[in-house]
Amino acid sequence: MTDPTSPTVDSSTEEAQANATSRRAKGEFVRGVSKFRFHLGEDPYFPSEPGRYHLFVALNCPWCHRVTLARNMLGLEKSITMDVVFPSRTNEDDPIAANLWEFNPQRIATLTGTPLPECTAETGTGKRYRLAKQIYEAEGSDEASVPILYDKKTKRIVSNESAEIIRMLNKQAVQLGSSMSDADRPDIYPLGDDQATLRAKIDELNDLIYANINNGAYKAGFSSNQDVYAAAF
Repeated sequence: MTDPTSPTVDSSTEEAQANATSRRAKGEFVRGVSKFRFHLGEDPYFPSEPGRYHLFVALNCPWCHRVTLARNMLGLEKSITMDVVFPSRTNEDDPIAANLWEFNPQRIATLTGTPLPECTAETGTGKRYRLAKQIYEAEGSDEASVPILYDKKTKRIVSNESAEIIRMLNKQAVQLGSSMSDADRPDIYPLGDDQATLRAKIDELNDLIYANINNGAYKAGFSSNQDVYAAAF
């Protein structure tokens, strides 16, 4: 069985980490590297089985947004369960720390003055964690991001890289228990030699969107220096 501490990493889905420390010191937002990069159905430790896997997401996060879209498009809403954090992160008065994703369906939204019906408690681990960070801490990791693809059987994180999660769900949709027929279910990343040109176009577009739109919004919004912000903008 493959060692579940040694995932295969696809560097094409990451931001370049060269001089990351000095760049951050100058006020630039540099996205860290997702550390959980296992592959459903390819790593024997995580076989593709209906009802086994769970997603933790924030509906206002672009990385989570594309994962939840793929889950629904591929007919996996019933076979892959999902929890949704509150869209605003924890405040400065939080007993653990500020700026963390929180499972809190009773939390009051500022704009409506009421709880948000889409938000849930944490049900995937069996521990009823309040913070997404605690799911990582259970594996000795200091990460805190979503989305998280989680194995409810082994109580392990499979992946926290959204592009790789999407491709796994697409490739393993039948084995994961898709409710859609092969004729109706879209193939959002077609494999095979005859589809190489299409995959190249998808990869090219993904790289453009990742750098300039999805991560680009963070590069501007989370910069702490006006010049860095202006350049990112």
